[in-house]
Amino acid sequence: MNQFCYGVVADRLNLNVEEFKRGLELGAFPADIVSEYGARICYNSIGKMYSNPGFAYKLVDAGHMDVFEHGHVTLMVDRDAVDGMRPFQSWFSNNKYASMYGNDGVVYFTASLRVWHSMVNVLPYEILLLLSKYTRLFDSMVETPLRDIEDANALQYPTYGEHFYENSHETSFGATVDLIKLHLPVPEHVPVPEAVFATFLVRGISRACSHQFVRHRLLSFSQMSQRYVDAMFGENIDVDTIEFLDTVRNNIVIPPSVIAHGRENEFVATAANSYRTYVQLRKAGLRKEDARFLLPNATKTDLVVTGNLFAWNHFLSLRDAKDAQWEIREVASAIGKFLTEYVSWYVWYNA
Repeated sequence: MNQFCYGVVADRLNLNVEEFKRGLELGAFPADIVSEYGARICYNSIGKMYSNPGFAYKLVDAGHMDVFEHGHVTLMVDRDAVDGMRPFQSWFSNNKYASMYGNDGVVYFTASLRVWHSMVNVLPYEILLLLSKYTRLFDSMVETPLRDIEDANALQYPTYGEHFYENSHETSFGATVDLIKLHLPVPEHVPVPEAVFATFLVRGISRACSHQFVRHRLLSFSQMSQRYVDAMFGENIDVDTIEFLDTVRNNIVIPPSVIAHGRENEFVATAANSYRTYVQLRKAGLRKEDARFLLPNATKTDLVVTGNLFAWNHFLSLRDAKDAQWEIREVASAIGKFLTEYVSWYVWYNA
């Protein structure tokens, strides 16, 4: 095996998220953890994190590759060796979702697990082997994963310690924003913005707000699915009780203008009518994917969102602005506070 590859461990995780703590304790890799977390958000199955070692491979077989856009790996290769990897280098340089840049005699390659996986046909075996040190996604493609090789340290792996983010931001309407991962390659150098990725967990926003989010196509999303996650509030829910109204109230976002106009009860009652019919149809045997057509835009949802600094700066320029809709503006403001604090060297649009 040629000794021209050098690995970079660059993910910083927010260990306030309990599932991330447990994953690291179990020996899971940051890129794998955040990818599985995105998938579990979709299915509302966070409690099943790490329970199925083959979960990632099932997602690949099902074509559910979008969740692997949340996990990133940066590799650095000696510049002299890059010339011997022309097909790989050419593919990488022409992929808008990957970043390649040089510094001090080495070339850095940053991409999501989805991009790395899409390149398996052009990756040199040494690169595949190196990737097996940082993610289990490539285990089946190498004879022995690099992390299991006794002399693996001979390849030199500079490891930068995790930085733990202590902050969580709650909006005025009860949604929360957490920075759960920052992929910052080679901290002693300022990398290109396209190589730095931030992942946020956004909980409790409305579907109306999430529709605005997903218009930003350079970001990657994993959203709680209404096709797979039931909105019945439990099998024994009684739709003709005050408790049902309270449950609906807690599961929707109510605009401040509705409250200011004294129409909150009317707003909740209208949403409750939709939920009431949803529950009745589900109990009658209608599938979730069809009953969900009734659910209002006010329904709360959770997202895992990932983007590089360029994408986030564009998002903030539009959404953390005076003319932005109030809900997404509050979320964008929280995201902007995290980014300007932890990536202070970048020139943000409103810094």
